[in-house]
Amino acid sequence: MFIPPEILTCVAFIGVAREDGTQIPVGTAFFLSQRIAVEGEPGYRDIHFLVTAAHVINNIALTPADEVLVRVNVDGDATRWIRTRVVDWVSHPTDSSVDVMAYRILWNPSIKLDHRTFPIEHRVQQHIETEAVDLGDELFFPGLFWPHHGESRNIPIVRIGAIAAMPMEKVTADFGGVSKKIDAYLAEVRSVGGLSGSPVFASMIGSRRGALVVSHPTPFRLLGLIRGHFDDEMPQNISARAQGRRPAERVNMGIALVVPAVKILEVLEGMLAWSRPHELQ
Repeated sequence: MFIPPEILTCVAFIGVAREDGTQIPVGTAFFLSQRIAVEGEPGYRDIHFLVTAAHVINNIALTPADEVLVRVNVDGDATRWIRTRVVDWVSHPTDSSVDVMAYRILWNPSIKLDHRTFPIEHRVQQHIETEAVDLGDELFFPGLFWPHHGESRNIPIVRIGAIAAMPMEKVTADFGGVSKKIDAYLAEVRSVGGLSGSPVFASMIGSRRGALVVSHPTPFRLLGLIRGHFDDEMPQNISARAQGRRPAERVNMGIALVVPAVKILEVLEGMLAWSRPHELQ
């Protein structure tokens, strides 16, 4: 699969400050834009957001830190940590099971970011037959691999897979020991810690949608974001549980959960009525 290098520029890394003041990346975020009509103004205006998985922000909120740090690339082959407040990240307005949070951005012209926003309009349209994805369609996502995240630049890795199950019915997912039913695609791809919040793109190249690609500026659509993956117990864990001992480890089953892009859109639209933009610092 050919992946345009520029599509990686929508990705940034979420971080947190340690007690000794050092910063470490812990998750992935991405820049999104939404085009809206403004009453009394001609044309349209683009509103900009940073988006990640809600559990990434919630986990940071459990630490002594009150800030979410965002590691971005800037001109000159360098990185910069941008500071945001935990309380300024916004979740879904009505559904706590949607693992999405967003931060509304006001660009600071003094910070020369080497990033682009991906238009939410270029998402998978689940209810439009001509744009519907299906089982086996290729997907990929760029995100943080913390053992190698880049010294002078953010270096997102790319993982490639396929749609394993459509969101025809809700999937049971773990929320800190509490099971909830969520809307999600299942993807045949290995997700690990640090990739939570990564944008997932579906390839629209193929015989079923060949004509569509010609008329569209990109052959990819935003499918959603990485929520996590399913784990299974190792055989020795089952024995340990039977004997009342703590299991030693779990194994990644290679199936990731992807929050649908329509849920991301619901979060963004819920913010527009009241959330003010925050200038990047």
